[in-house]
Amino acid sequence: MVILREIKEWEGKELNDVLMTQKHMKEWRESLEAHSRSGDFTKFWGMILGSMRKYMAFLCSNPANLVLEFSALVEEARDSPTAKPAQLKINLFFKWLIGKPAGDYEPTDNTIAESTAKQIAYSRIRGFYSHNGVIFPKRFRAPEIESESKVAISDRSLKIIKYDGEGLPSIDMDIFQPFFKRLRFRDQVICACHVSGGGHDLVDLLKLTVGQLRKDNHYSSDKLNFLWAGNRQKTGKQFKVPFSSSATKLLKDYVKQERSEAKDDELVFLKKEDEKGRILTSNAVSNNYKNALYQALGITNGKKEFNPLRPKRFRHIFTTICTKRAPVLNISPNMIRLWQGHSPDVQDGYVENDWESILRDYRKVEPLFEVLDVVKTDTDKEIDLLRKKNEELEERFDKLNEELSSLNIVQLREENIDLKKTLNKLMNFSDFMDDFMAKEQAKQDQKDKEQD
Repeated sequence: MVILREIKEWEGKELNDVLMTQKHMKEWRESLEAHSRSGDFTKFWGMILGSMRKYMAFLCSNPANLVLEFSALVEEARDSPTAKPAQLKINLFFKWLIGKPAGDYEPTDNTIAESTAKQIAYSRIRGFYSHNGVIFPKRFRAPEIESESKVAISDRSLKIIKYDGEGLPSIDMDIFQPFFKRLRFRDQVICACHVSGGGHDLVDLLKLTVGQLRKDNHYSSDKLNFLWAGNRQKTGKQFKVPFSSSATKLLKDYVKQERSEAKDDELVFLKKEDEKGRILTSNAVSNNYKNALYQALGITNGKKEFNPLRPKRFRHIFTTICTKRAPVLNISPNMIRLWQGHSPDVQDGYVENDWESILRDYRKVEPLFEVLDVVKTDTDKEIDLLRKKNEELEERFDKLNEELSSLNIVQLREENIDLKKTLNKLMNFSDFMDDFMAKEQAKQDQKDKEQD
């Protein structure tokens, strides 16, 4: 017998193990596996367990439920002709997942999109009850939610690329910079490298190691650009692309500030120390991008249905801007393909793939991907203030040095020696007086004895 108060103490794999000791969970798994057409049932069941963990967190957020036995969840629903207890819990669970008030249940910070919440509550959790003999009335249905065409923003409604009078594209900084400023420092660095470095898949960018950034031959001769080379995980194709100068500066600052003690073979980008596991995933970064964008646009949590600034879109942005401007800037399409890890097209001719040639063409488009103007301005103000304070301290230090150097150190030493001699004389005189007084006292004592 397991009650919810005990379940509240567990999480992750340990909670999975506790749940699988329960008869209703075992029978549900057996039923699903017997009828499964999935090629990977283990992965499918893992998603089911993830949904059950959320459901347990929801139930345990109401203190009144903590005395319930796990098995009672099914039994109370079976005893009701309309499965009303289960209906009520599932309806409130859906609201809880998307951040809406859910009666006596404490709200969660980990809200999710309505479409995902609908699948978890009305498909998986309802399935838990149904597979254990609970019969729901036909009128019990999932609520209607807005379709993708009605969501707050989309690729069409939020245009990141703008065109000038000559039809040449660039990033719309009025949209991009408010988003960028709301990213945490680590994600700003990732984003700057991501945007200026070809829009590569994050899974490739997150493989950067500290050792790569410490090697001089991974930078341009003027040290302004980091030279990134590798093979795409997705296709195995080689790519060679620089990061912009501002992205490179941010990257250096980040390593100096956050990863200075890291070993060469350690990854540059990790989760915070207090987060579970240190490996940073592309999904986590993508979610951070989405949250920053919706904050910049002032859109509430309940409408986070879509992410026009998902990492994959940066590749499209980079390709569009470079390709449209290539004829004007005299850049070969094969150079752009090299930057992005695509096979060259023989019809576009051969391009040199040495770093000097790559940098020469890259610097023609580099200003188009310098996304840090606003951030640099704010940061530079702080740096200028610190620099000014440092200069004042250095000036005061120099003055103190001058004052000290103007003192006659030799004279001070001589005076110190004289003081020591005087002190020794006083100490010797003190000893002499002690002896004298002792002798006088002895004489007086002798006289007193003779008189007695």
